[in-house]
Amino acid sequence: MAEASTASSLDHANICTIYAIEESPQGELLLAMVLYRGQTLDRLLRKGPLPFHQIVDIAAQACQALNATHTAGVVHRDIKPSNILITEEGVVKVLDFGLSKIADGTNHTRLTAPNQVMGTLLYISPEQLRGDAVDHRTDLWAMGAVLYEMTTGLAPFHRTNATAIMRAIGFEEYTPVRDLRSDVPETIEQAIQGALQKKVLDRYTSAAQMLADLGVVRQSGPGVSASFSQLAPVSGAISHTTAIAVLPLQNLSSDPENEYFSDGLTEELISALGKAARLRVVSRSSAFAFKGKVEDVRKIGEQLGVDVALEGSVRRSGQRIRITLQLTNVSNGYQLWSERYDREMIDIFDLQDEIAQTVVVALKAQLGADISQARITRFTENVDAYELYLKGRYNWNQKTPESIQLAFQYFQQALEVDPNFAMAHSGIADFYSLMASL
Repeated sequence: MAEASTASSLDHANICTIYAIEESPQGELLLAMVLYRGQTLDRLLRKGPLPFHQIVDIAAQACQALNATHTAGVVHRDIKPSNILITEEGVVKVLDFGLSKIADGTNHTRLTAPNQVMGTLLYISPEQLRGDAVDHRTDLWAMGAVLYEMTTGLAPFHRTNATAIMRAIGFEEYTPVRDLRSDVPETIEQAIQGALQKKVLDRYTSAAQMLADLGVVRQSGPGVSASFSQLAPVSGAISHTTAIAVLPLQNLSSDPENEYFSDGLTEELISALGKAARLRVVSRSSAFAFKGKVEDVRKIGEQLGVDVALEGSVRRSGQRIRITLQLTNVSNGYQLWSERYDREMIDIFDLQDEIAQTVVVALKAQLGADISQARITRFTENVDAYELYLKGRYNWNQKTPESIQLAFQYFQQALEVDPNFAMAHSGIADFYSLMASL
């Protein structure tokens, strides 16, 4: 019941609408949902592989649904063609959250049927097959399998019996897509490859990444039936190198000391976007000159000489974080894109990567900007060491004798947690370099 209630609260154009949730006297869960006129993807696939434009359209809408689902902390765990419906209007609806897994805010998770291997065999991930703990990346594997089947007409690990299928999922490689359909676009091939990685850490970290590799974005607004098109420069596209200002994120946390975290996240996004080819990013010092100032974003854009501005807020409570972002065209003040992310601190590295990639996708789609993927460099996988480093940098940037000494202490503490943390070593080096110059 709890899982269905959470799934029913998801408000997205590509997720089925649930009107009511009831439980029968026998304990069976009964869902009342919208009656959609259309057909499921598995029926559509009975005619064979789909045209490429239709493949991209369906996959993109399904990825948008997964992105919303995962942001809400829900893992579907049973993505397959029969759970993807295409309405008569061409809108994709992801159905059936009966196997969903939902984080409960602690170190535990609630499953609809715990301690069982769930899902439909042809589409379940290796970790799901082993009965290991799963997260949102198991849905990305399944989406890759569905994308493969739409492209070739066959499931990637189709075999003659269940034992052979399980062996193939766990240990064998799928037949390359080009061996079955030689004219497949590189974008589709790349998306399949990024999703069907047997090791979880090698797989896409978010549906937004898969969407970026497909080269598409949603064209309609929130709550409106979504339609997708392959990425192409729009009318009035910016032909020169695109310039962006990442403005300091507001700290909306009840604890003002969390300012170090919002500032640190801003700096990480500046650094990540700065590594994207043909994207000019305003420096930290220039962007932070506007911290705490209430000023029209159009005037900020004019002063900094940029095309767009990324602004937003961070709210943190314990290990839960909520980040709200919006991308604005500074020439007219119109919002190009907005998103809200609700995550655990443990996901902070994946979240930074997801945000950077999504911003790039939005710039490509809305401005026709010719820029490459943003790149996140991870210098540590330890969240505690990372937080200590952010506190160190925050104090370092205050540039007072007391704050610099405090920054040095935080850098040392970060190295005690992770002795190989290069950025903490860099902080120590900055301190000694400053001391030597005094």
